[in-house]
Amino acid sequence: MTKVLNKFPEMKKMKILNTVIFVFVITALFSTAFVVVLINYKLWNESHLLLSADGFMNYLKAYGDFKDLFVVTVAATAAYVGLQSLQETVQSNCERLKQERFNEWKVKMEIRLLDAEKGNPRLRLIFMELRTKFFDWLYEHDFRIGSKQDLALCFAIFSHLVQTLESQNNSAIKMGEIYPNEGYSYSYDGFRFMFLGGPNDTYPEIETDLNKFYLELLPSNRIIDQAAFNVARNNSFSNPV
Repeated sequence: MTKVLNKFPEMKKMKILNTVIFVFVITALFSTAFVVVLINYKLWNESHLLLSADGFMNYLKAYGDFKDLFVVTVAATAAYVGLQSLQETVQSNCERLKQERFNEWKVKMEIRLLDAEKGNPRLRLIFMELRTKFFDWLYEHDFRIGSKQDLALCFAIFSHLVQTLESQNNSAIKMGEIYPNEGYSYSYDGFRFMFLGGPNDTYPEIETDLNKFYLELLPSNRIIDQAAFNVARNNSFSNPV
């Protein structure tokens, strides 16, 4: 809930105001309680606390001397309760707006996934598992990846599953996980298509940096052999599955 509120400056101001009023109310309540105890103690010692008309008038008069404190305490408490109610309403509206945004975003990503998952059976499971975290990060950053540092933080959501995605790619399995060069990946294109479909705005070099981040996570001991790759590719053409 706090994450949602932090997107709106007005909500931050309301939160600060809520804290200030809360501290003021607590102070006023303690002050009022102290005054009530003090009044009753004073009246009791002076023998003015009597069950009579005069006793009742003395009691009211003693409280009347502190009427401003009581009025302020009641007003501050009412203001705090009202602000709490308003904040709950705002929080509810923020959550509703976020959910509506998520539903729209989810439909867009699902359409892209229909193409991206071809040959990448694990891709759907990964994005289904992590899409809420992915969306939350994008939502907090206004659906913008504006720098290499932003990309690193966002990509970290998926980084631990890159090797799994690569090893379970249909083409990688068919080709015996043989690579023609260090810059080759079987699963990167599908992942790139899905990942870059998430934000609405990115910086110019994002594809270059994303490719670098992705390749760095592939197994360092993978077989890189252009000749063996060509043989495996020719065999796959000769024996299509």
